[in-house]
Amino acid sequence: MIHRVQIKTASKPDGKRRYGFTLTTGATCSCYPEDTLDFFALVCLDLDNIYIVPAGEVSGIKTARVWPNVEGSSGRLEQYRELWGQF
Repeated sequence: MIHRVQIKTASKPDGKRRYGFTLTTGATCSCYPEDTLDFFALVCLDLDNIYIVPAGEVSGIKTARVWPNVEGSSGRLEQYRELWGQF
């Protein structure tokens, strides 16, 4: 099976130890149409952490944040950290 993946990267956390990702496309900064991709791969470059997030989980959302440096983080995307089994 072939999956369509959009890769988004963040090089370092902000002052609150979170990594932010823009989930928009093109000059119009619009959300990706649901039928154009299956997953977002959110990559924290300095930590080598990847979140494999189903596109439907963030449908209509323009930004996503993760907290890989926060022990016991309960962020809603934490369940997708290194979740390679979806492929």
